[in-house]
Amino acid sequence: MIRIDGELHPYGRQLVWPGVAALADLPAASVPIGVSSQGLPIGVQIVGPFLADRTLLKLAQMMEAEFGGFVAPAGY
Repeated sequence: MIRIDGELHPYGRQLVWPGVAALADLPAASVPIGVSSQGLPIGVQIVGPFLADRTLLKLAQMMEAEFGGFVAPAGY
């Protein structure tokens, strides 16, 4: 179980979102876009069209440059 906004949820439920892209055989990437008010990293998943892996990776690279990339939370 994992606690989200004070409520317990099955940990495996997190696999649904990456699984959607994988099931459709589409390229996908997670991109850091900032930090929350509590200092935790925030990211988004981007999904591209079939066989557009390089385009998706270029978009992820551009987004990371625009938003500043991953910043580890304090204490990690």
